[in-house]
Amino acid sequence: MSEYIIKQPVPEDVDGLIAMHQQSWRDTYPNVEHGISQEYVDGYIKRFSSDEGREKRLGYIHESHSNPDYYLRVAKDGDRIVGFVDARRGEIPELCGLYVDASAQGSGLAQQMAESALRWLGLDHDIKLVVVDYNQRAQSFYKKLGFNKVPGSEKFYKNEPLTVIEMVRKGDQ
Repeated sequence: MSEYIIKQPVPEDVDGLIAMHQQSWRDTYPNVEHGISQEYVDGYIKRFSSDEGREKRLGYIHESHSNPDYYLRVAKDGDRIVGFVDARRGEIPELCGLYVDASAQGSGLAQQMAESALRWLGLDHDIKLVVVDYNQRAQSFYKKLGFNKVPGSEKFYKNEPLTVIEMVRKGDQ
């Protein structure tokens, strides 16, 4: 069993972060039943490693060090990035992304990363997230963390053919 190190990323982590995010999309989102082909996913994730995408990701890394309302952490297995989580405080705090490499799924890493981000966001507040509507594995995971689907929240993700739903975890009172 691997021992993962969770830390705030540095600029040298950018390529590993991009590669891990791309592989997670390849592993998770193709779904013929919902009209999302492997070719579509491969085309979409190319932007992650473009010059513009790389600069955007570097910006997130830098922002995580300078913006007290932005949380970004990576999980490493040795030198390899096997997960990341990001969150933003705002009017409604949001868990913006949580991805774990297939090699680390079932290890408890996703739960550890999610709980850390939720504590940072503040468990006394409502917290929202969006998840692809057919990603039942993720929805079940978030349900265990106290999130529930918001009825009628289905919408297209960034004008793409992926449909997402919103889930909310009510603040502890």
